[in-house]
Amino acid sequence: MTNQSDAPIEWSKAYADPEKDEGLEMESPAEATFHLDPPMDEKNCTTSELNNNNNNNNNNNNNNNNNNNNNNNNNTELSNESQAGSRSSQPETIPKAGDDDGDNDKHQTFKQIAQSSTFLTAVKLLAISYVRIIVVYLGVLSIYWGTNYRREYRFKNMNYLLVSEDIPVTLSPTSTILPAYINDAITNMTLWDPNVTQLGKFELASLPYFKAVAKMANRTTREQAIHEVYLGKYWGLLYISENATFQLYDALIHQNVSFLAEVGLLIDFVYSSGRHFSALNQYVVRNIHTIDNLWLQDYSSPQVYEPLVRDQLNSTTKSDLLANNNTMALLLAKPAINFTDISPPQTPAVLGPAELGLVYAFLFSFYQFSFTTKMHQIFLAKLKWSNFVIYRLGATASNCFVLSLVYLLISIAFQVNYQYAFGRAGFMVLWCVMFIYMWACALQSEIVVSVIYMSGKLWMAPIYVILAICWNISPTFNPFVLLPGFYRYGYGLLLMYNACELLKIVFFNTERLSMGRNFGVLLGYIGLLLIILISLTYYVKEQMKKKK
Repeated sequence: MTNQSDAPIEWSKAYADPEKDEGLEMESPAEATFHLDPPMDEKNCTTSELNNNNNNNNNNNNNNNNNNNNNNNNNTELSNESQAGSRSSQPETIPKAGDDDGDNDKHQTFKQIAQSSTFLTAVKLLAISYVRIIVVYLGVLSIYWGTNYRREYRFKNMNYLLVSEDIPVTLSPTSTILPAYINDAITNMTLWDPNVTQLGKFELASLPYFKAVAKMANRTTREQAIHEVYLGKYWGLLYISENATFQLYDALIHQNVSFLAEVGLLIDFVYSSGRHFSALNQYVVRNIHTIDNLWLQDYSSPQVYEPLVRDQLNSTTKSDLLANNNTMALLLAKPAINFTDISPPQTPAVLGPAELGLVYAFLFSFYQFSFTTKMHQIFLAKLKWSNFVIYRLGATASNCFVLSLVYLLISIAFQVNYQYAFGRAGFMVLWCVMFIYMWACALQSEIVVSVIYMSGKLWMAPIYVILAICWNISPTFNPFVLLPGFYRYGYGLLLMYNACELLKIVFFNTERLSMGRNFGVLLGYIGLLLIILISLTYYVKEQMKKKK
């Protein structure tokens, strides 16, 4: 029998150090076997001859090894004696700081580096880095800050519906006509006052047409007008109650003090916070409050109360109104604009999952691949290419499936109401929305990062994350009517915008006509990104084959 343990071994392969030999590719555990050299002329010898030769060779090798060991011991003793003598004869020297002795001291001072070519190289690299940072910084900030550029001049793009049921009334028994003072004053202010027109565009509805449409839908005029706001056709509704001027006149004639509790309901502004939670409070409500102050200061007294008291009340009624403080309050109570929100937030905490949570969901979808990198490497070495592609796609989908569930559970933990629009089914709807959104974001990120790594420009990966966030939030967290035309790409080219529109339905019960379009955009993105990712994986596979 041949003793394989004594056969010569290729130690360079068997004990290759991956840290020292960086260029040497390590073999898999199944391939990392010893490489044995066969004996000389093995084919021409019989088995017995081979055994005898091997025994003789082993004996000779043992003798040679013993002789070599003795020689090595003698040489070691001589070398030790010579080294000791050389140390005792030579004086001990201490290297000075700053001396450049090649391998003895490779470090240099700032002064030495400044006088060498290394300094110029470092300056060039620093300059290139600063140029990259400045360009990226300016580009990213320009995208986001551009949304606020000259915004005050775009408030007029926000359209509002003006519906007035305040009409002239014939008084009895004098048969005189009581003008609709409130209607005339509100119409004059909203349509012609430049201080108001720059804050919004008011469209005066045709009352007969609105009444006909409301009758067909089995609604009142006010309900039909509110429905128009619910559908998203208008940012708000300014509604004047039926016969508002006559109600005020009747309260003054009969000195009805109880009317003071109703005077604030004559003019109503209706809006929907769910359409754009942050923008409605920041722009719409604030601008209408400005219009309300203008109405109370410049229009209600000179165009409503003064002509009403002067032209419609006799001297006896005027004296009676001024007789005591209670009746005098009727003259001082001006009909301010009342605010009604048809889709208010159930809790302030809804801002987190409805808007800002989408940013964090994107970040987690970007980093989800790194959570399972080691597992990917294991399957990459074991699976065929087609099976590995299926595994990769399935792993990404499962990661997003779990992360979207965590997103939902956190929302529930902070008592965010998800049952507002769909009841208990809102749990599944919200989970579905977040899963589709995070899956699309994850596929997009994997494609972009793969291209970045293939190009070798790894510094572009964080730039992609920052740019993608600003690119998405700019038209998502701001109304399109207040943005320059450049940002209209958000209608169809954004994942975050369509996901945000779906979350508005879940959390605020907004209109659902666009629900199919939003889901269609997200699913269409997923289909397109899957095709691109599979093609990219195939391309990488072919490139690896060419390198081999």
